[in-house]
Amino acid sequence: MSLTSSINIASSALTASQLGLQVTSMNMANAANPSYTRQIAMLQAIRGRVSDPYQIGQGVAVTEVRRQIDEALQSRLWAGTAAENSSAQQYGVLAQLETILNEGTEFDMSTQLSSFFNSWTEATTLLDSAATIQNQGEAVASFIRNMRSDLTTQRQQIEDQIDAQVLRANGILDEIATINQTITESEIGDAEASGLRDQRDALVTELSQLMDVSVHENNAGAYDIYSGSTPIVQGGRNRGVEISRVTDDNGQLSVRVEIIADSTPLPVSGGSIGGLLASRDGAI
Repeated sequence: MSLTSSINIASSALTASQLGLQVTSMNMANAANPSYTRQIAMLQAIRGRVSDPYQIGQGVAVTEVRRQIDEALQSRLWAGTAAENSSAQQYGVLAQLETILNEGTEFDMSTQLSSFFNSWTEATTLLDSAATIQNQGEAVASFIRNMRSDLTTQRQQIEDQIDAQVLRANGILDEIATINQTITESEIGDAEASGLRDQRDALVTELSQLMDVSVHENNAGAYDIYSGSTPIVQGGRNRGVEISRVTDDNGQLSVRVEIIADSTPLPVSGGSIGGLLASRDGAI
């Protein structure tokens, strides 16, 4: 081996080490960044020349800088995020409902009905029993009207929240589709657009807070986003999500999330949107 070859090998080692230090510095700088994924420089020995009888090699090179991420664990985290936000949203709605119903206090429905029926029991001993019964009946009717008004207002607030959150979810899906396209165009060979991938994962995390989705990475490095078995994002195309309101034969208004492109209903049960839908159709 010539002196020049030895110097070239040493130079390749210094170059690889310098890049490794840059990657380490990047990891340390983003240690407190929850959207950042730790990176590692992948090293590979440079093969020697065929003419070299000893095949010693020509040093070392960094083949790629790859994110250290467990995709299976990431998918479980997104699913857990959707379930947590759904439960939290339903808890919030039930807490508001508890305030409206006032159960366990002297201003709840049970107390109002008890007072009304007690007025009938006491009718035999009161001279003005008819007036008492009428007053108690009017009090119960007024209580029920007020409660109905409060519940109607709460349901409308829930629907307004669903509208706003579905609109945000569609915006996130647009951003994911755009980043998909950019990643596909920018990743050449084994190069990985780590920053763009981190940005996309952060968007999927935010999306999981709104609705339950599953993610599949295709061969081009793009994310395909599904709700159940229905595709929403395919590569660089977002099929879009929106709220649909349908009145059935009984006059009942139903609210659902569906695909903009073809009106396919989506089985949204997780995330805050899923929690709001479950509360609207179940608790209220």
